[in-house]
Amino acid sequence: MSEQEHCSIGSTHGDGTPQVHGESATPMTTANTSNPPSLSADQNSNQNPISIDLDGDHTMNVGVVGRKRKLTSQVWDHFKLKMIDNEIKAVCNYCSGKLVGHSENGTNHLKKHLDRCLLRNCKQTDIRLSILNPIKQATRKVVMGTYHFDQEHARTELGKMIILHEYPLSMVEHVGFRSFVKSIQPLFKVVSRNTMKNDILKIYDLEKVKMMSILEENKSRIDVTTDLWTSNQKRGFMVITAHFIDDAWRLQSRVMRFIYVPCPHTAESLSTTLYESLLDWNIDGKLSTLTVDNCSTNDAMINILVDNKLCSDSLLANSDFFHMRCCAHILNLIVKEGLENIEGSVEKIRDSVSFWTSTPKRWKKFENTARQLKISCARKLVLDCKTRWNSTYLMLDIASEYIDVFFRLKQRETQLDLYLEEPVLPRSSDFDLLNWWKANSSKYNILQKLARDILAIPISTVASESAFSTSGRFVSPHRSRLHPKTLEALMCAQNWLWADIHGAPGRGLYFPSIGKLQLAGFCDADWVGDITTRRSVTGYYIFLGKAFITWKSKKQTTVSKFSAEAEYRAMASTTCELTWLRQLLADLCIDHIQAATLYCDNQATIHIAANLVYHERTKHIKIDCHIVRERIVRGEIKTAYVPSSDQIADLFTKALGKEAFHNLTHKLGHF
Repeated sequence: MSEQEHCSIGSTHGDGTPQVHGESATPMTTANTSNPPSLSADQNSNQNPISIDLDGDHTMNVGVVGRKRKLTSQVWDHFKLKMIDNEIKAVCNYCSGKLVGHSENGTNHLKKHLDRCLLRNCKQTDIRLSILNPIKQATRKVVMGTYHFDQEHARTELGKMIILHEYPLSMVEHVGFRSFVKSIQPLFKVVSRNTMKNDILKIYDLEKVKMMSILEENKSRIDVTTDLWTSNQKRGFMVITAHFIDDAWRLQSRVMRFIYVPCPHTAESLSTTLYESLLDWNIDGKLSTLTVDNCSTNDAMINILVDNKLCSDSLLANSDFFHMRCCAHILNLIVKEGLENIEGSVEKIRDSVSFWTSTPKRWKKFENTARQLKISCARKLVLDCKTRWNSTYLMLDIASEYIDVFFRLKQRETQLDLYLEEPVLPRSSDFDLLNWWKANSSKYNILQKLARDILAIPISTVASESAFSTSGRFVSPHRSRLHPKTLEALMCAQNWLWADIHGAPGRGLYFPSIGKLQLAGFCDADWVGDITTRRSVTGYYIFLGKAFITWKSKKQTTVSKFSAEAEYRAMASTTCELTWLRQLLADLCIDHIQAATLYCDNQATIHIAANLVYHERTKHIKIDCHIVRERIVRGEIKTAYVPSSDQIADLFTKALGKEAFHNLTHKLGHF
């Protein structure tokens, strides 16, 4: 203890609390009537000193002298005396509450504190243990666990709420909001709007890094749309949106920038702003198209980008298809220019129609080919008049019904021909084009790369506007007053956060129309997976060809002594299911001659199925052994080993990591 920290206690009141006289270099004396744990009944000076903790790592021992009567108060069993800011404080041993410790204050206030101290009454020393939080496990069980309050996490979630729902930043200073937060979580310290603005900028920076990583890892080209927004203060903002198809074949749209563009909005300033943004996001070499409004300024901006800034070698067809015009502005040009854009294809169709309708013999051959393909020839091919686009439409409409006939006659076997020979699917609002290409990507491995780039091309700038819930194309009044950097963080982070929330659409199963009708099953067991009954969990999946048709996850009826015992019971359940499915196929007049394959990741179980003399491990499951063994002898099933990493049945028996879960669901045919 330093010289400045010396103090003496010269006398006490009748309640036993020491009285501080201040700084002194003389020996310290006390006379107490209470009974702190550090005090002794002996009246000899300095024999049993009072221990007072100073503010910090130091302590001070105060001698005991001149005590008039015995110390009888038990309150000091629950408090410690500490020197805090040059004042003696009584600190509660349970909640660390600080109360005055001077002798003139007595001990009644300390006793009252003990009566209402929640942690002392609950016998808890950690406030986190007094709060329970229900936790939903991967097995869909709900357990009660401790809740740990995190101020930084709560502030982050508050910032996301403000971003997502466009609340004003000043809401954190509203009296009603502060009262509401205090009522549900008193430990949360509400911050000011300036602090909240900084938190939002942190969220924006974090989400921007994630978004840049997504664009960098994406293997397809990126299409960009730009549009101008105007605030009520007549300030212009350029919104830049990226469109692409991810590896899961989902069309994605992400706002990259919501950047302030000072007036005047010339082609040079707009091109500079856009080009700097593309460089900042490192996508200038992955561009596919740029969709803009149909105005002269945008045309000039495109020319500046292509001629002076972007490398034309990295663009599609040397930038011939780089400029996309918004369809809302070119409806009046569709009829005039539309046919000119497809003149080459129209000319090929026109030549084919002219050739097959030129003589009766050729038309007869055409009809015979259509009949072989079971295509009706009710509508006869007609040749159009080049100057009348309605006749061209009629020619194309009729010729589209005979696409398969044309390609059969040409006898070409390219991948494009195979794709065009696919039967035309009926028009339906439920048809998902991206899912179709995802399911057929292995069949058309070349075309799917082209389709992925083309299907991501937006034909309108409306997509960028629909990314927000604000009305029109005006920045809301309470956001117009913000700094452009803060506004950009709010608008972009809102788009990214909503994309993460809605980024996992409903999943489904794909049932292919091709493949052999061969049964295959995957079985697994989670040994003593139920922590309450110690029963194991059976899980199995069964495929018919490549189609995932049946599955099961159920707790076993008895406790298994060995893991092999639990695995074998799962194998017996799967065997029964495969036997029933074979009988069902027989009732449907479908022959299933080959043995159904039963995959298991437990070598001991496979050996038991092959050798019934495994007495030590089979004496508890004799019935299950005979069920499986009889089916193997009959040739109805055959066992095969599968590594645990490829065991699909793990999905129904145990909790998996994110990567393993997605890999196995992909093998199931989930999309």
